[in-house]
Amino acid sequence: RRLVKLQWTYPGSLRANESISLHIVLGLAVSIYFLVFRGGLYEGLKRSLYVTGRMERAKQHVVQHGKDVPDGKQFRKSELPSKFAPGHKTMEGFGKSTPEEIKRKKKEKQERKHQQAMREERNRLKRQREQGLDAIDDASRPIKTPRKDGDDVSSQAAERPNRREKKNANLSEEDRRRNEFRNKLNCCMRNADFKKAIEIVKDMETENFTLDQQQYAQMFNLCASSGEDDWKEGEKMLDKLNREMRESKLTENLASGIVKFCSCTGKHKEALETWTRMVEERVNRKRRTYGPLFALLSDGRDMEAMFDVYKDSQTEDVDLLEEDFLNIIKACVATKKTKRIFEVLEAMMELIYSLQPETLQSLKQVFESMDRRCKFTHINDPKGFCPECKKNLISLDLTKDELSQLCDQINSLARVGDAQSAAFDAFKSWLNRSSLPDVIIDGANVGYYSLRPDQGEKLSYMQVDKIVQWFKERKMKPLLVMHSRHFHKDALKDKPQEASVVQRWRDEKILYSTPPKMNDDWFWLYAGAWCSKQKGKVFIVSNDQMRDHHFQASSL
Repeated sequence: RRLVKLQWTYPGSLRANESISLHIVLGLAVSIYFLVFRGGLYEGLKRSLYVTGRMERAKQHVVQHGKDVPDGKQFRKSELPSKFAPGHKTMEGFGKSTPEEIKRKKKEKQERKHQQAMREERNRLKRQREQGLDAIDDASRPIKTPRKDGDDVSSQAAERPNRREKKNANLSEEDRRRNEFRNKLNCCMRNADFKKAIEIVKDMETENFTLDQQQYAQMFNLCASSGEDDWKEGEKMLDKLNREMRESKLTENLASGIVKFCSCTGKHKEALETWTRMVEERVNRKRRTYGPLFALLSDGRDMEAMFDVYKDSQTEDVDLLEEDFLNIIKACVATKKTKRIFEVLEAMMELIYSLQPETLQSLKQVFESMDRRCKFTHINDPKGFCPECKKNLISLDLTKDELSQLCDQINSLARVGDAQSAAFDAFKSWLNRSSLPDVIIDGANVGYYSLRPDQGEKLSYMQVDKIVQWFKERKMKPLLVMHSRHFHKDALKDKPQEASVVQRWRDEKILYSTPPKMNDDWFWLYAGAWCSKQKGKVFIVSNDQMRDHHFQASSL
């Protein structure tokens, strides 16, 4: 309570009768630290007394716990007691239980577990009595024994009921049998085995089970994917479905399966009736509904129905694919509806930004059938001058406002959860404090170029490095964006050359590894838009046409 002159004494060798006025602040801070983070009030008080040099109190405190301290002894940190003396009311720290309390709590916990096990056993026997099953004698149950090193636990695991068995325990025999058929059909769907699925359906009919709409949809999709020999079975199923579910409302899944099957078998009437029924019942229509219809009507047999379906797809705001537009154009050529062709081409231009070689050849035949001269050419002029039509192609540059809007769209699409939002925010922060790149490289797209990952071919790190070095030789700073799975220890195992290349990328700070469970496309897309907004002109190296991302951004 009185002002004391501040002084400091070397803490390595403090005597019990020395004092330091800083103990008021420093001692309190050390005590709080050990109380909060180390869980011991006595330990904190002891350390604070040592650090501040109030050794008279240390002497009294140590003597209280069973150790005498002679006057004038020099105390060091190692000499102070670190544990409570035997017989103290607490064992190792402040606020912990005594041995008697620990035993009592352990006994109460065991009693609660025993009571819970008894309740579960009574409920199990009650369920068995309700189902008319005999109770299982306790002696016949497998005894759970602790696993030892080297024990084979597969037999014990087999004896324990799995989750599906527990779930089926409350089901009736009919429901259990129905679930078995459903699982078998799902297995046939995964293996694309239509013949096996037909056998299962016949077994279901033998036991007086009927297919639901989901199972009918599976069968129609399987039948459409199989050969012509199986289409007769599909026609029988279609007739059976019409008898059983004529009054039931269609689901999108079932209707799309019927349309797909009818498209394969050339059943115009049934396919259009199904689509008309979907419109009348206001069933949601997807692209998988329209695609088979356009393929079925591409012969131009019913142009009125073709354009009714096309207008309906525009009303439902469904993004059609390249093959869908091509089927519509083929129907227009077959019926010489030339005005309609240009209408479809304008809509196609809004959605499809690059065409496959097969589509280009088909379009060439379309224009030649209209007595138009067609010729392919390559435009390499920096101003986009076409040597054939003597015109300059328009450069579609984005304004800063459009780039800001694009960044906002990508940001909203990439942030789908708390973890993803935090990861994307970290990327934006990193991008903001880093120097702007001249070129952004989609590493996975470049690394897999001309390779077949579906056939086991791995990403080529050396191929990516060639692109990186090409730009560096031209004094352009690259930013390489790749997913973190490409840098896992197993990915670079036994590849010292590739590992050294990756380490060089990291040392040069040109690599950004995107986190798991996130699409790396959002990162290099955002980097391209944001850097273009800041710098004015940034290149992106990728073979990805970004069609899926374009559809998602258009939906916003």
